Amino acid sequence: MARQVLQVSLRSEAMGEWLPMFLPLSIVNAYGQVFGEGIVSSTGEVGIEYERAEEPLYARLILPSGNRRTEALQSVGGQWRDGVVFDEEDILSDWRVKDGGNSAVDSVTKYLSLFGHQGLRDAWIQLWERDGNGRWRQISAESEMFTVGSSVGAIRFEIRRGWGRALVFQIGDHPPQVVSLPSFIHRSPLVVSVRVPPGGTPQLMVNGYGANAEVIMDFLRLGEMGAVATMLDPRSELADELFRDKELDPVAATAAAYYLLRKRDWDRLPSKWLDGLADNFIDLIPDLGLIRSVASIERGMQMSEASRLAADALLRLQERGGLPLFAEAYSLLRDLFAFAGGEMWWDGKPVGNSLRRVLAAAHPVGVSFGYLGYSPGRPTPNRRAGDWDGKRSVISALAERVRPVGTFEGFDRSFPQLGFDGDRSPQQVRRMMESRRRSVDLFLEGPRPQVPGSAERTIFLNDVLNELSMFRS
Repeated sequence: MARQVLQVSLRSEAMGEWLPMFLPLSIVNAYGQVFGEGIVSSTGEVGIEYERAEEPLYARLILPSGNRRTEALQSVGGQWRDGVVFDEEDILSDWRVKDGGNSAVDSVTKYLSLFGHQGLRDAWIQLWERDGNGRWRQISAESEMFTVGSSVGAIRFEIRRGWGRALVFQIGDHPPQVVSLPSFIHRSPLVVSVRVPPGGTPQLMVNGYGANAEVIMDFLRLGEMGAVATMLDPRSELADELFRDKELDPVAATAAAYYLLRKRDWDRLPSKWLDGLADNFIDLIPDLGLIRSVASIERGMQMSEASRLAADALLRLQERGGLPLFAEAYSLLRDLFAFAGGEMWWDGKPVGNSLRRVLAAAHPVGVSFGYLGYSPGRPTPNRRAGDWDGKRSVISALAERVRPVGTFEGFDRSFPQLGFDGDRSPQQVRRMMESRRRSVDLFLEGPRPQVPGSAERTIFLNDVLNELSMFRS
């Protein structure tokens, strides 16, 4: 049967970033058999080739949330459709928190849906920044973070971009947590959203890496390797853009490098390309130093050289504040730590103990790198050091076996990378941290919730909701 072409469009105001966004799409039957696939773009209609069948077919758009949006290719009367359109609600409803109203009354009404929520009553957010000496300091959140737009069940803040910044926050039943923020490398707005899913607990989301980076990293987080493979098909426009003009969107190029590292696709992750990306952007994207080092080790080298390379990568990360952008970095940190452990001159340095605490406190925030802690550099481990995810890393075990032999020849990295649940429940961690609070002078007393650092420089979400309630007519 002759192949047909389906015209597919993404129609969404939020897609109007300075770079186009791409999402994978498949044409399938009711049993999931694939009759055609490709990637669609926010820049306009894209033609997807497929072969018609005697049975009904469907266009299935794969979202970064892990959900799918489906459109039938036949009308009620059985006529084949020439095109389909996925609108803003389909694309963004459970991924990014979108702006949902222009009028002040409309915005306030949506904010008030959060008012009185138990998980937000004592919630707060702080903004921290590294100074010229590499030390972290709390800066005024109110002067750098602005409430923008609204959505049902969400509060959105836009943050002025800066270099070397992180959030510290406490929401719901979780103890205080640190999350890395992307620097001013990308032109997309840096937006932090506090959302309450229907029937769920409050959660914080960071958007500002650029749409394509967020899509790739979300798919990796969910194990949707096939969706990323479709997006980064060598013949696709996105792949050509990222690998030919990586300087145009280096954050998305970094996300693609994470994927290729998982796949161990050395042909598409050549050292020269990765060196060029890292040399130009490592100060703004610390993950690149980790990716480059792990890739070099996995290609194969003497164990002594691998240990020195791993130690150097970790020391350089510490010099840059110790905060990669993406949660995917945890698996690389763990692997590099296993290799560097063989270098006694490195193991005694302060970075060793610091990294142990960070890995033990690991608590990613969506695709973002994060850990439990009162401030950047002060992680509060909730599991035993060396038992970071309740089981040993595959590469850690390999490193211990290979070290006496002296040569490492790589391994298959196609297994799931993340998952740091630990031995203690959030309630146990919270009780432990509450007992520590009583002995810490930095916690301030008052009618507001106790916070580490300065209460004056802290945003209390209940205050935001109280102020907005005054605008209700």
